[in-house]
Amino acid sequence: KLCNVLFANELTRRHGRDGVASNSLHPGSFIGTAISRHSPAAQALFAIARPFTKTVPQGAATSAYCAASPELEGIGGRYYSDCQEKKMSSGALAEATARRLFDLTAERVGGWGNAP
Repeated sequence: KLCNVLFANELTRRHGRDGVASNSLHPGSFIGTAISRHSPAAQALFAIARPFTKTVPQGAATSAYCAASPELEGIGGRYYSDCQEKKMSSGALAEATARRLFDLTAERVGGWGNAP
């Protein structure tokens, strides 16, 4: 997850002037899906955890907000949870690490990212 945050921040730093805005988010720790339908042990765990889980629409809300909210148009390099901007960890703010991750990723996928 930290790599997602670092990459989104660096993408915005490098290409924000070109109209590219990338944010990162946390959808929630537990989302009540049918993923446990074939595992009795997982079903038991989810039955206990259900009061603390989000529904699928609740889990998708922050993603939808970040993707479609007019108020975030052109805004990038931020972190959201529960449709609210949240403070990033010190690790997520490590610009040198973000640059290295971005460059390594670009190298592995065959380009893009070497532009300042």
